[in-house]
Amino acid sequence: MQEEDQLLEIANDGGLKTTFETTTLLVFWIKVLAEYPEIATTALKSLLPLPTTYLCEAGFSAVTATKTKQRNKLEISNTLRVSLSPITPRWSRLIAKKQAQGSH
Repeated sequence: MQEEDQLLEIANDGGLKTTFETTTLLVFWIKVLAEYPEIATTALKSLLPLPTTYLCEAGFSAVTATKTKQRNKLEISNTLRVSLSPITPRWSRLIAKKQAQGSH
């Protein structure tokens, strides 16, 4: 509840709006940290794993592609980790460990 109030205050602050428009996202939340510690800490914890704009956009795209109405209950952390990793999975090795489903 306190974070929601802080977010509303930040959204209505004209000075912070210009700061947001002229700086990067991480710099903005670091500047806001002293005045609004709860919401800034939450934002920084979310943003630090995605330090570049490209990775942030790729992360949101991966979440959007994965989270649909049909998969709304899906645990996203493992899927997101694989989607954002620069390492290509060795599919043949992964598939070899799985047993084929028998016909009925």
